[in-house]
Amino acid sequence: LIQLGYGPSTSTTTPEDLKRLQHELFEMQRRPEAWGLVIPLLNHEDQNVQFFGAHTAQVKVARVWDAFPRENAEQLRDLLVQLTAHSIAIGRGNFILRKLFVAVTSLAIKLVPGHPSRWPGWIVSCVQAFSEKGGSAERIHQFLVIVAEKVGTADLLGASKVQMQQSLRDAIPLVVQAITSSINQPRGSVSISQFQSALLTLQAWMTIFPSSDLLPFIPILIGLLDPSDDNEAVFIAASDTLQEILSKSPLSDGAATKTLTEPLLVWLDSVGNSILAQTIQNNDVNEVSHSLCKLLVALGDHSALYIAANISSSIPVIPGRTKGYLAQTFLRLIMAYTGLQGYYCADEEESALTLDFWYLFQEALWSTEYFEDPEDDVPPPNREDPVQVKMAKEVYIELVKILRRKVAFPPPPTGWGKDQIDAFNVYRRDVGDTLINAFYVLRDDMLSYYVGELAQLLADEPNWQDVEATLHCIISIQEAVDLEKAPQLARLFNQDILGRLPTTGHNRLRRTTLSVIGAYSTWFTLYAKASETPADPTLLLNVLNYVVTACTEHACLLRLTYGA
Repeated sequence: LIQLGYGPSTSTTTPEDLKRLQHELFEMQRRPEAWGLVIPLLNHEDQNVQFFGAHTAQVKVARVWDAFPRENAEQLRDLLVQLTAHSIAIGRGNFILRKLFVAVTSLAIKLVPGHPSRWPGWIVSCVQAFSEKGGSAERIHQFLVIVAEKVGTADLLGASKVQMQQSLRDAIPLVVQAITSSINQPRGSVSISQFQSALLTLQAWMTIFPSSDLLPFIPILIGLLDPSDDNEAVFIAASDTLQEILSKSPLSDGAATKTLTEPLLVWLDSVGNSILAQTIQNNDVNEVSHSLCKLLVALGDHSALYIAANISSSIPVIPGRTKGYLAQTFLRLIMAYTGLQGYYCADEEESALTLDFWYLFQEALWSTEYFEDPEDDVPPPNREDPVQVKMAKEVYIELVKILRRKVAFPPPPTGWGKDQIDAFNVYRRDVGDTLINAFYVLRDDMLSYYVGELAQLLADEPNWQDVEATLHCIISIQEAVDLEKAPQLARLFNQDILGRLPTTGHNRLRRTTLSVIGAYSTWFTLYAKASETPADPTLLLNVLNYVVTACTEHACLLRLTYGA
């Protein structure tokens, strides 16, 4: 039945046949006698049969444990450990061993809770049994990963949950030693797969480890971030592990700036810069560079408050490098990935990964003592911005320029399919959200920049893709603009800018222009009522003339009517 149901399909096997065979196996597996299938199936020569034997052990423990005789529980425990150790010793496949590891862990979840526990020190005893049978470090790591995963998701309550979690904590010294002995070795002395499996163990256990056990791993992991190594796998595995530490461990949420944030910033200043330089030189984001981008994003999420607070700090971290210098280096690096050359989804995918950081950084800037309360619309007269504010504004001015470039569509014909166009439009919307965060830092300067950029673009032979991209950015920040204090809009809608935009052809540009008019339509009412300066009566006529001329299709008129 197993070979027919799970072996290679034949021309005579129909889906109905497979469904019937699998149902028969399932019904057989449910019977009490199925316990007796585990050993003979594991000893069969066919791997599919061996897998089904391991699967049967896991299913019986997890689903029908209540029917198992309690007086035989310890015998089953010893047998299952022995079968797993034997399977390791004779080189059973990964997928079979994984099932056996799951079965062992499922049984521990049944036996460990209680007083007295029927399986004290189960993790240590299992590791010892597997090692005595010649289990490699890689196999031990695979077992430890499954232990952390399965116990972490076990449906336990109250005292049972506490006792099971304590069994994990009791094994921490063994797990720390197993990881350290695998990764703290001269390069080439252990296999790449052992490095990777050890780092997967660290990732699985980092929420269980106290911070004191995590801290010693940080310099080791940073030391593994060596792009000059011929094998990229170790770099990527170490980077992935650091990303997990930054986001999910006891060291997340801005903790350990001295032992985590600053060492990573020092590494970025040297090695990270060289990786980026190679990326720009080759105009290609390889796997190491992509991993660096993800590490930057994780560090930004973790340390946004540190970066904001120390953007101009002169406090030294290492000789020749202050906190401010390292913070600025980080900002340059993540800005470079935000502004990678090429079009998102066609040439690169990294720029979108960085967008959330600029929101977090803006929030972090607002929380510092040198940034004014955003609700305070009347700053003291003649007061110069602190140096930190000036530097933050310079960063966001550069960001605004980069994002305007990144949201421009390529010249037609793009050759893009519908999926690419849809993905790029989603990216443009995400950039729009980031631009709102930039507006909260730059305020009026941002709208002034975009309107001035439009005027400059239209003064010469215009690149219509750049014009459309700038208009898209102006739409994106509309909800943050105080329409009662936006004199720049009068320049936008005058004849020098709106009057120079095409009213025929250029369909995307016309749609975007009409969307700008719709988004800012209420401004005309406020502008007409403004008492400070007399309203220019030609502005509304300019807009109406553009709408009537540009809307040559019924659908376009409907879009404007209901959109505005």
